[in-house]
Amino acid sequence: MIIILEPQKDTYVTNLKTVKNDGAKANVGQAATLDLFKLYNENKNSHSWAAFKFTGSIADEAQLRLIDADNKTVDFIFKTDEDTVDGSLNNSKVIIGISEIDDEGDSNPSTYAAQIAAAINNVSTFNNDLTLGITAFSNSNNELVLKQNKAGLSGDTTFTVPANMVHVGTTNTDTVTKFTRIDYSAVLIKFDLDDFKSNWIELIDDDDGDGIDDGGAPKDDLPGAFRNLKAELILKDVTTGTTKPKDFNLEVCELKKDFLEGLGKDTVHFSDKSNTNFQSFDDTTNWEIESYITLGTAVDAELFSPTSSFTVSKGNEDVVFDISNYIKEKLKQTSSTINDKGLLIKFTNSFLYNIKSYFAKRLGSRHLINKALRPELRIKIDDSSYNIPIDSFNKKRYLNNLEEFYLFNILDGELSDFIDPDDGVSFTLKLKIKSKDNKKVFANVTANSTSGAPVVNFKGKKLSGIRKAQLTNTDLSKFNNEISSYIKNDKLEANYEWCWYKETDQTTTINAGDFIEGRTYKIKTKGTTDFTLIGASDNVVGIVFTATGAGTGNGTAYQIEKVIKNERVDFYISENANEERYENLISSIKINENKLISDNSSCSVEVYFVDTKKEFNAVKVPFELPSENIGNVFYQLIDVESGKTLIDYDKGTSNTSQNATKMFFDGEKYRFNFYVPKKYKDARVNFKFMYEDPITKTKKYIFNEKYSVRIL
Repeated sequence: MIIILEPQKDTYVTNLKTVKNDGAKANVGQAATLDLFKLYNENKNSHSWAAFKFTGSIADEAQLRLIDADNKTVDFIFKTDEDTVDGSLNNSKVIIGISEIDDEGDSNPSTYAAQIAAAINNVSTFNNDLTLGITAFSNSNNELVLKQNKAGLSGDTTFTVPANMVHVGTTNTDTVTKFTRIDYSAVLIKFDLDDFKSNWIELIDDDDGDGIDDGGAPKDDLPGAFRNLKAELILKDVTTGTTKPKDFNLEVCELKKDFLEGLGKDTVHFSDKSNTNFQSFDDTTNWEIESYITLGTAVDAELFSPTSSFTVSKGNEDVVFDISNYIKEKLKQTSSTINDKGLLIKFTNSFLYNIKSYFAKRLGSRHLINKALRPELRIKIDDSSYNIPIDSFNKKRYLNNLEEFYLFNILDGELSDFIDPDDGVSFTLKLKIKSKDNKKVFANVTANSTSGAPVVNFKGKKLSGIRKAQLTNTDLSKFNNEISSYIKNDKLEANYEWCWYKETDQTTTINAGDFIEGRTYKIKTKGTTDFTLIGASDNVVGIVFTATGAGTGNGTAYQIEKVIKNERVDFYISENANEERYENLISSIKINENKLISDNSSCSVEVYFVDTKKEFNAVKVPFELPSENIGNVFYQLIDVESGKTLIDYDKGTSNTSQNATKMFFDGEKYRFNFYVPKKYKDARVNFKFMYEDPITKTKKYIFNEKYSVRIL
């Protein structure tokens, strides 16, 4: 199943300056698009700037040289034996004292940004004639940002930095050595994970890591199919022009501060002044450095571990981030409210600081009229393995195969707890496979327990009113001499029987002559009865046996099983004489609720695949025919009116267990849970199905173009 969430809020921020307005103070929270761009030395209204980090200690007497937009040069000299800025050595030199942190005299790199910023911003205090048209900013992440006070080309000057003071954009192959006018933007977006968690997630106690509740106090474990969820953040490209930026990387980070969406709309002149913008998140919370995004723990935003990134290679593609780790960690929080401020999408440093411009990657916002182009958070789970077959009247079963049988306890339309004959937990639930006349027992297996291996739904919730028993590939073997003698016309005609079993049960005594073949007993009194003639290994009191006859004499035995249900079932041999060929498969779709409602809930869809070239009774309609079992089938959702794919096939690979669009075959039909988001309201949709040919391994498709359904 694919659960689609729309953003709770979104916007973007930019430091772009226009002739009349400063984009760093503008809000575009109500705009129809989310614009990602970066301009390199193109805007004459912008101020050149540079950003630095520190990789180690700065040596004594090392020098930092800065040149401002008026071509004024100032050298800063580092002294490791000084604690503060001492003052001017001459007209263009300033001492910066570096604090010591230990007896060996090693300086403290974690305070460099603040110390250097203080020196740069106060040079005139040491000499009234010493001025520098550069403003310095530092933050708690020990980053230093230097910004020219004068806008335009004149500020694109060079700088010289000491060892271990590195420009953030410097790479192994490209060293940044000059101030540049970089105008850029970043997207802020948040989804309502609290609402999603309250509707879909119930944290469980799962010590063994199987996704099933172990029954203890709930803790931070995701249940059922959500344990292996895959989460994708999808931003839809809405660019219509012919020129599109490409060949750049974006990354998604976790916001550490809450943001206001705001009411601004102007994305041309940036004339709407309000929050959030590139100076503040709200009236009281600012970015750590104005017009610069700070990445670091507990600062403005933090990169994931591992970082999720996306490469825009063509220019017109949608932006898709795998944020599975982030979503899992948020949903596993045990607090009543998830600590989630939202996400930030930005250019990676290697592309933010290179000498190219990228204008503009335009993505749809949540305010876009075309709902299909709004951002999405898609949470994908493989719920097909959690489906339980109900009312599969004609499931074809095989010998030497894993076969599952389910027993349901439904009262007044609801699943209810099983109550064994002792109104306790002393009886064991058994499944027997018996001959058609019930006289021969071929297999006798124990059903699952409600505590050790309960039946669960895709949410990991225990379904106490359902019990399951499995036949392994050796429980019913066509090579077994006793079974093979019962196989006629390539199948074993049999019955399956559910019963409560308790070897110490003494509530019911049966006399010899009344024993039922195929029923299990325990000798109470021998009397004149020879129990070895009717299946017992000995005539000793306490021997358990399955009766092969009614018996004679006056012996007695306890009936230690109580039959719940007995039904017919056939088992076919594994091989077919002729290869199965499907010449004209058609699909017939049935929606259990008879309609699709766009209310952010799921509904059950049933699909029958019928081969019209087979000889079926002409009066039968598809719903009266069992579907062909064509193996693993996946669905695709198509918007009939636009022809666009709303949900594509999601088939897991060898590296992942994701099969979010995989359908479940219950022996009669295929079924899948279909989540209908509000954004699909009024859409007319159709389903296309894909399966794989078992011999050629080629993909085959089944599509009924005449079918469609309107989502209400």
